[in-house]
Amino acid sequence: MDAATSAAPLHIAIFPWFAMGHFTPYLHLSNKLAERGHRISFIVPQRTQTKLHHLNLNPHLITFVPIKLPHVHGLPHHAETTSDVPFSLFPLIATAMDCTQKDIQLLLRDLNPNIVFFDFQHWLPSLTRSLGIKSVAYLIVHPLSAAYLGNGPRRSQGRELTELDLMEPPPGFPDSCIKFQSHELRFLAEVRKLEFGSGVLLYDRVHNSFCSADAMGFKGCREIDGPYADYLETVFGKPVFLSGPLLPEPPNTSLEEKWISWLGGLNPGSVIFCAYGSESQLSENQLQELLLGLELTGFPFLAALKPPDGFESIEEALPEGFGERVKGRGIAYGGWVQQQLILGHPSVGCFITHCGASSVTEALVNKCGLVLLPRLSSDHIMNAKMMSMILKVGVEVEKGEEDGLFTKESLCKAVKTVMDDDGNEIGREVRKNHAKLRNFLLSDNLESSCLDTFCQQLRDLSVQFEISSRDAIIKKLHSNLKRAQEAMKRWADLHRRDLQFSIGDWVYVRLRPRRQHSVTGPYLAFSDHIHGPNSLTPPRTFLQISWKPTHLSATILIGRCQEQDNPQQLVLITLEGLPLKRLAGTLVPNPGNFTLRTRLPLKRKEELGPLLRRLKGQQQESRNVDRGELPKESEGTTPHLND
Repeated sequence: MDAATSAAPLHIAIFPWFAMGHFTPYLHLSNKLAERGHRISFIVPQRTQTKLHHLNLNPHLITFVPIKLPHVHGLPHHAETTSDVPFSLFPLIATAMDCTQKDIQLLLRDLNPNIVFFDFQHWLPSLTRSLGIKSVAYLIVHPLSAAYLGNGPRRSQGRELTELDLMEPPPGFPDSCIKFQSHELRFLAEVRKLEFGSGVLLYDRVHNSFCSADAMGFKGCREIDGPYADYLETVFGKPVFLSGPLLPEPPNTSLEEKWISWLGGLNPGSVIFCAYGSESQLSENQLQELLLGLELTGFPFLAALKPPDGFESIEEALPEGFGERVKGRGIAYGGWVQQQLILGHPSVGCFITHCGASSVTEALVNKCGLVLLPRLSSDHIMNAKMMSMILKVGVEVEKGEEDGLFTKESLCKAVKTVMDDDGNEIGREVRKNHAKLRNFLLSDNLESSCLDTFCQQLRDLSVQFEISSRDAIIKKLHSNLKRAQEAMKRWADLHRRDLQFSIGDWVYVRLRPRRQHSVTGPYLAFSDHIHGPNSLTPPRTFLQISWKPTHLSATILIGRCQEQDNPQQLVLITLEGLPLKRLAGTLVPNPGNFTLRTRLPLKRKEELGPLLRRLKGQQQESRNVDRGELPKESEGTTPHLND
């Protein structure tokens, strides 16, 4: 953890789907990241941010960035999240969210984060890519659901999957123990046809997010979710990050006095606690079956439930005579309760859950038994399968094969399986597995290690983008340089004419040594100053230059390289007393002269420096040569270059 926190912090933008069931776990993740020094910009609808302030444990690093939701025809003017509308209007919330693209683009340009987390905004990766920002499609669930049901593994775009298709796992799936009932298969097949805003199907929205994002992320750890994460990496060909189990933070408040008083008067492990989610509703019939099943167990219970449609309060929907029969040992409560604190109370021995991701995690780190009553939702169904069939830490309530309805008897049976100790092999196995998993989740450094790995993967993703951006710039520079060189060659070819020289001809040559610097270091170059005339000497030694004041000579040997369509000259320069220098250059014929264009690495500047200084002192004689005054020479000597 020290290494992770000592590295440069990231700036991460978080843009969840507009539902409280997504805002809360995303903010939970934000708190974990902020604890490691990362800065979070949390994008949220204007009026919703006030509902989240109490969950922000690091306000110095987590900033709520409000965004105005455009009005969409058919959507109530006050609506911002799924909590504000019935399920039938959820697609309109998605359409309104899609209409924020231009605002999000301007917002991200100003924020300039390293990475953006998102879930249902399938259009976001192309937007972030244009801004030079990495994107991570992060879902608040375990990767099992995406691996089993996703379009990618089943390659189902272009055709509808049937119930028969979904009975079997996709090719290569790492598990074979998941079984569904008919009503679940029917629902899972139907939900794939659900249009979820802007004319986009729900599963296509998620699939497109996965395909276009730079990486995928899920809640979970390698020990439990590793096989499904690896499977998705293989299917999508991109990294899959696991953020860890994201265990709940210790509560900073106390349990309300009325619950302390009531629970405190009951035996340890004797109370059934049922919470069916802040956005989940049961039908009147199923709510009554649930309450009658709790009554049938004979155990004390607390049921926190929303009233069914058509009822103003939970009391109105109670079975006839129910209140009198369970008075003193059973409570049906229609308001919000402190779920985490109640689960941790020693009197609670069983938890009936709708299988939301956060609720399941809170239950797993407590000692109460787990009864699974999933609501009809893809993620909730898969969470229940994970807990009951793969990890075997809970018991799922039996439902009708076709209608998907549970009875008071089936609920009572599941509760007693979890709570009774005598003669119940399934109950003993579930309690044993739950205890083992609880100890694992609460073991020292598990979550810390997962989060450190997660943060390092995010950092690596950001660095890879910077490297790829740099490589792209270098590639573009190389391309531009090549085009410039080709343009210069075309221009030179238009103005060049072939000239032939014979032994004994007098020519002028541009060959004045000078020192230059480049990114590779200093080197000796030759300027465009014209010197001469010089005589071409017999075979292979085309040009020999002598510097009389130094008694040094340079011999230029020229031979042709066999390169198709590009004959070049190989030039060999030797200086007496200095190492042999070999370089590639080009003889460029010009009217009345030729030019040698090349460069000579300056490896012995301490020896060439004095030479250059002495040569520089002969400028007057060089000017005379430039004016065409041929130097007088003795028989058998070569014209010299005095510059």
